Amino acid sequence: MTLSNAPESSQRWPLGLIAVAALIPLIGVLNLSSAARATMPDLWFKQLLWLCGGFVAGAVVARLRSTTLELLAYPLYGVTCVLLVLVLAIGTPIKGAQRWLDLGAFNMQPSELAKLAMILVAARYFSRFEMPGGYTLMALLRPLNVSRPLGLVAFAAYRYLHTRAQHDAAVAAGAADIPSVDPAWLTIALVAFAMLWLAVGVLDLVRGGIDSKRFIAPVDVVMIPFVLVLIEPDLGTASIVLAVAASIILFAGMRPRDLVIASIGVVGVAVLAWNFVLHDYQRKRVYTFLNPESDIQGAGYHAAQSIIAVGSGELTGKGYGHGTQTQLSFLPENHTDFIFSVLGEEWG
Repeated sequence: MTLSNAPESSQRWPLGLIAVAALIPLIGVLNLSSAARATMPDLWFKQLLWLCGGFVAGAVVARLRSTTLELLAYPLYGVTCVLLVLVLAIGTPIKGAQRWLDLGAFNMQPSELAKLAMILVAARYFSRFEMPGGYTLMALLRPLNVSRPLGLVAFAAYRYLHTRAQHDAAVAAGAADIPSVDPAWLTIALVAFAMLWLAVGVLDLVRGGIDSKRFIAPVDVVMIPFVLVLIEPDLGTASIVLAVAASIILFAGMRPRDLVIASIGVVGVAVLAWNFVLHDYQRKRVYTFLNPESDIQGAGYHAAQSIIAVGSGELTGKGYGHGTQTQLSFLPENHTDFIFSVLGEEWG
């Protein structure tokens, strides 16, 4: 996985790939202009401007040496983590989620930057710390790294403060359903366990020698942005960040036995997350995805309308700007979450 130092400027531009990369977003802009025609007629033009800016940025990045990208990986990762923390502290709440930073001229969603940062930092990390024969699970986890107990302390403190804030807000608003606060003993127990863990980790660090690999484990490099995005909450983007990192780890190589153990562990963690981490509305979305007709007037309404839109387009579609579900506003969030349904209805 050694990164090449050859200047990309000496390589020929892949014109076919560039043409495809340009055509796909242009189709998206055309589709967006129809979807938002009734509510935001100028949205397509703003998106086109962002698209042009993206192509310019892409052309600049394509001229960079891979060593330059290596140098940018950790600074970009650090800035992204700081921005994700700022989102939780001073972000703008929109529809029950706190994912945006108000920068005056525009809003910024740092979780999108996290996808790019994860690609670069994971590529650099694993290219520098290759393991003959593939990575073992212990090499990826490194349970005695000092980053792990420090992360547990931060999580315990955040969870307690977050549940306390929710409780106080519900009491102040006179809500009928007041969320409970995590008991103090649970927070104290987590912090005490983390302090003991930290002491053992520091002792192991002293005995084994000071080494950057012993401060933060590969899994922690992944989990920091993943957790920060997850608690916004933004389960979809957090899952993408995790999938990006997992694909790079698999490409770097894992030993078969450790891969099997890790897969079993992922299933176990998913079960625990389903029962103790995911919010009720997130679980409801999964239920709705599996069976949208179970609550067609409630949680399944959006999915049902999107299915109707795609089905009514049949094979050839109703034509640009003639989708009834879209233009008559039966299809909710047709310019964002359900933009594919617009494409299916109007283009087939």
